[in-house]
Amino acid sequence: MRQGTFEAIELFVEKAEKLKAIDFVKSPKLAQFRWSWNQGNEKVEITGPRNQDIDAVILTYRFFFDKNEHCSFPWLSKNVLDDSSLSENWKNGFCKLRDSLNYYLDSHPPIKVTNDKYLSPMTNMEIKNLFLFGDLSHANADKHKKYKQWMSHSATKGLLTSQFVEILFVTLDVIFKVSDLSKSELQKNTSPEL
Repeated sequence: MRQGTFEAIELFVEKAEKLKAIDFVKSPKLAQFRWSWNQGNEKVEITGPRNQDIDAVILTYRFFFDKNEHCSFPWLSKNVLDDSSLSENWKNGFCKLRDSLNYYLDSHPPIKVTNDKYLSPMTNMEIKNLFLFGDLSHANADKHKKYKQWMSHSATKGLLTSQFVEILFVTLDVIFKVSDLSKSELQKNTSPEL
């Protein structure tokens, strides 16, 4: 196995193990919201993980989706799949899991949300990116403005927050499956080619 391949897969496993140790992952609490309207008064109650629990996950989670990180799905797809010493089992398993992840992220959640400015409902990927790049891991001015606009309505905020937390758990499940696949691959190749 090439040195770069070994290091990237090893980093993937290390980051996945770090995620598994976080309380948010060990004791999952899906976000839920209740919305009611009574005599012109809107009431929204959001329950689930605390913001600091989500923040703790995001710090490591983003490594799997930032194309510049060597343990990310995009980087592994581009730079590792051509390593001839990787087993077909790992390559096929990785591709199958990555494809299922991409299919999920490209799909829409069961309840689609639009607003006056953004008439097209967001995909799971767009919701994930809205939270990641509009608030949690980056503060791009345009994306932060879009995030604030979406979060300005309490019912929309509740719905999108619950969808984002569900997206986190679905994507974490795929990360952990790739990590398990990668652990056995690393055991077969304990010393990378230099």
